[in-house]
Amino acid sequence: MIILESKVQIPVLPQVFTPRSRLRETLESGMTRSRLVLVSAPAGYGKTTLLADWAHASSLPVAWLTITGEEGDVEGFLRYLFAAWERAQPEVTKTSLGIHFESSSLDVKVILSEFVNAASRMPNHLIFVLDDFHLLTDQGVYEAVTFLLDHLPANPRPACRMPPPGQRARCDR
Repeated sequence: MIILESKVQIPVLPQVFTPRSRLRETLESGMTRSRLVLVSAPAGYGKTTLLADWAHASSLPVAWLTITGEEGDVEGFLRYLFAAWERAQPEVTKTSLGIHFESSSLDVKVILSEFVNAASRMPNHLIFVLDDFHLLTDQGVYEAVTFLLDHLPANPRPACRMPPPGQRARCDR
């Protein structure tokens, strides 16, 4: 399966946009305290721009996946999710999870367990952004995400504060 790099990159912000500092701060706070943060608003209200603005400013590593519906089944979704993780934390390829993804066919149950195990061994908290998740229709994807939410470890969570626009956040470790 060929991974489209543009789907696992944090989008570039438009040259002109309205920074939403309070929403960025709320996101940062929620990201460090919760397993799941849902950003919901009608189409065109700036959800992707807000998340990209937050991701560029955050000191936390962010694995970004722009979902287009092409991911199709659970195997395709997991391959893309791993590619997003690899972009944010390249060392994940050296885990047994990375070795499993070198195979042409995946055992979803094994991959999900290895996903959780690899996450528990990573030293830093990682945020996954699944932009346009609602476009996925495969029940297996929803079951996989539910499994991950139920079993992923609570990695050490640094206390972070969002800086003024143009500066990166700093976290107390």
